[in-house]
Amino acid sequence: MMQFDLFSDLTLKQETKKEEKKETKTTEKKASATKPVFKYRYPVQIYTGFKEIVLEGIGEVEEDKVKEAAAEILNCPVSMVEIVNKTTGGKRDTGSTLEVYVTSYSKTKPDSLDGWDIRYREFTMPGSGTVDDSVKTFAKQYPVFEGSTLICDKKAKVAYVCPQQEDLEDIELPFRYCFFGGQIKEYSGEQEEEKPFNTEEVVVDDGGDDADADDGKVSVAEILIDLEKEYKVKLIARKDGDHYVIFPTSRGTLKAAAPKVTLYSVENTQLSLLLRHIPLSPDMFGGKKEVTEDDLFSWLTPQHPEVSKTTASFFWDEKNRLIVCRLQGASKGADIPEFTSESDYMNYLKDREYGLCRYTDEDGTRFRVEKTPVGRFKVEEGRAFGYHEESDFRYFLPKVPANIWTKILAFFKEMAKIPVEAAVNLFYDPETKKFIFFIPQQTVSFARCDITYSDRWYELASKYLFVAEIHSHHLMRAQFSAIDDNDELGTRVYGVWGSYMPATEFREEFSIFNFRAGSGGGFARIRTVDFLDDYYGKHEPVSEAEVKAMMKPVVVLQDSFDKERAVV
Repeated sequence: MMQFDLFSDLTLKQETKKEEKKETKTTEKKASATKPVFKYRYPVQIYTGFKEIVLEGIGEVEEDKVKEAAAEILNCPVSMVEIVNKTTGGKRDTGSTLEVYVTSYSKTKPDSLDGWDIRYREFTMPGSGTVDDSVKTFAKQYPVFEGSTLICDKKAKVAYVCPQQEDLEDIELPFRYCFFGGQIKEYSGEQEEEKPFNTEEVVVDDGGDDADADDGKVSVAEILIDLEKEYKVKLIARKDGDHYVIFPTSRGTLKAAAPKVTLYSVENTQLSLLLRHIPLSPDMFGGKKEVTEDDLFSWLTPQHPEVSKTTASFFWDEKNRLIVCRLQGASKGADIPEFTSESDYMNYLKDREYGLCRYTDEDGTRFRVEKTPVGRFKVEEGRAFGYHEESDFRYFLPKVPANIWTKILAFFKEMAKIPVEAAVNLFYDPETKKFIFFIPQQTVSFARCDITYSDRWYELASKYLFVAEIHSHHLMRAQFSAIDDNDELGTRVYGVWGSYMPATEFREEFSIFNFRAGSGGGFARIRTVDFLDDYYGKHEPVSEAEVKAMMKPVVVLQDSFDKERAVV
């Protein structure tokens, strides 16, 4: 192989190479000799003005490493990080305490924040007046931030709200908490079961004789330590009504844990689609005895197009050896039976407890036809809104008895007094022939309802038929919105209650129930009298105690409803 001498080709002398190399070494040596290297003793506590960082280690750490850690937490280039006090700290066992800020952040308070944005994550409002005035204005709209401080970014004209830790008193479990703007959760030390509302009575767990003999109080600080292990970040908490709001801070180089891959055993296991149980075996998955969610989706989606990674999730019910699939949406395009004759698809579904197919009529309209123990759903595919005149739903179960739907009505009326939305679920036990009325944990506001699907919900869904999901529009019209169309993609009955007008001396009370059957994003009408039994009859009122018990799983965001419009 022919070799080339780069320096010869460029008519350069080897001596030039040596001279340049020597000169470079000398220059680098001189430069390094003049550059001071600051080191800090571990542990290094860095205060940024709105976040704290604690670097753990042994011995000392160079300043560049400290800046890199601060830049990662502050989400900015290392070049923008400035360490104000270059102290090496006091005694060796106390480590170093540093003040760090980003060069565009103001170390002094601006005279006015007019024209600025006051921001906490996605919550933003315009600044007005001094820093103190702006903090008070922000806290007036979001009271949980009372007593907070601001750190001001002069370049972007944004002031970031920094919630401060407040004194934490001991409390009784369960500890109700949420991240600001998020759903309410409960910490009980060990998993607590929710109680369903059945046809007999409202069940409320008051502790009974098994309650602790002492005052039953625990330290909030200790609870936060447990939650920090789960969320992999340091937390502070502030009381907000009957629950706590927790805020993440950043200490050290803590990062979120890697996503956990759940393995599901398929030996002696059934896959529950809520309305149907499918026996599983290793043969269905190439001999695998344990499978991932990806494996389940790969096998399930071609047969059930409403199930996909973006529209469903799985829950492992180890006690009953069930993998429960909760549908949250639908997707199209799987290979399922196609028919052009109504009699053909009816024969196909006739002897099946569960069946799914497509039917194209003479006009070329394509329908999705799905049969479950709840009913037979025939809905037009791809329709953006409304109902096709040929869409149809044949209901197989008994009508919902008055002692169930009147409780739902009473619950919705109480929530309408605030007014906020709310939701209920309706299950059916085929053995006892009874409906189970269940109010899931939920966080609600004037125009939104976020449900937390707990273990108790999955337990009910794995045992019984999930018949209906009903929500309230309180004072607003009892019509399904575009948001409802996007969310209601499972196979079940959907209901909305609204148009509520309380009684006055000039008019009687008025409200409306509106129902539809949904399958894979398409819908068919349902008459209220065909779903609710004895709808126009006279019924016993629901007691105030029952209504208050029904409100227990519901958390109302105090900053998100219109008090002036509330019905008193």
